[in-house]
Amino acid sequence: MTDTINVEINNTDMDYSLFYDHYYPETLRYLCSKGVSIEEAQDIAQNVFQYCWAHFSEYDKTKASLRTWLYVIINSRWKNYCRDNRKVENIDAYVDVLSDEENS
Repeated sequence: MTDTINVEINNTDMDYSLFYDHYYPETLRYLCSKGVSIEEAQDIAQNVFQYCWAHFSEYDKTKASLRTWLYVIINSRWKNYCRDNRKVENIDAYVDVLSDEENS
């Protein structure tokens, strides 16, 4: 697979389809390498490509490559996902810490 695809961005279904078909598998691999499950990666990727579709016409090839633009979006959506889905591993320890803070 090459690093770039030659697509003129005109916000058409064809352009977006080529973009999606080329980068979706790579996006999943990248997200899984960040430690998320395949299901989480698919959720994040869906969010990424929905954003890309909505903002496809805003891509400016004079500022960055298409791949760079995509990876900025992927990393942003991944960070949002991590922030929004923080999990407390030991809820009892968390509650104990809060109780100790309230009693001091």
